[in-house]
Amino acid sequence: MLTAADTWPLVAASLNYPGTLGPYWYFVRKTSDLGQMENYIAKAVKYGGQTLRTGFKEFKPSFDAIRKGKPLSKTEKYVNRLLSEYEQAGNKRESLLKLSNRYEKKEKELCAEARADLMQVFDEEKSVGKMLVRLAENEYTFSNESSRTYWARTLCEAASEIEDAQGLLAILKSPELSVAYTAARKAFRIIDFINYGPKIE
Repeated sequence: MLTAADTWPLVAASLNYPGTLGPYWYFVRKTSDLGQMENYIAKAVKYGGQTLRTGFKEFKPSFDAIRKGKPLSKTEKYVNRLLSEYEQAGNKRESLLKLSNRYEKKEKELCAEARADLMQVFDEEKSVGKMLVRLAENEYTFSNESSRTYWARTLCEAASEIEDAQGLLAILKSPELSVAYTAARKAFRIIDFINYGPKIE
């Protein structure tokens, strides 16, 4: 466990983002004193800008639910959206093989090695995250860079499990794959919420 002094800046930074909020539930779960964390963040919100206030508005009811040990309703707007996105990511993962078949002998065709890895993902023997790591490290052969960035984004859209996190991080560290950043951030947010967020009714 970590102290509130260690974790509140990380949570506040994740809330103070103009686009897709960063992952913050992991840090909440690792905090030994949630009351102190709330005090620190409340002070930051008081002096912070509109972006932080907007992020905090979403965060507060869910944070209160964790502190009280109560579940959140699925009808909560952002909860419903994240659960829907989690389901969509699972559906996307199931359709990856069909998608690769569609691009066979075309510009976005996967190389044999990537297709073999995708078969293992389909058979649940390998995570999407492991493919993302290999893609970020340029271990697959693509006919052109636009094909590589297409599959980076597509695989990020199919990432929703905790074992995918390392691959998402590899994508976010790769400047040439910036087109996939939004999808990677959304996937991180889903994974964080599903694994460390409040319980859902």
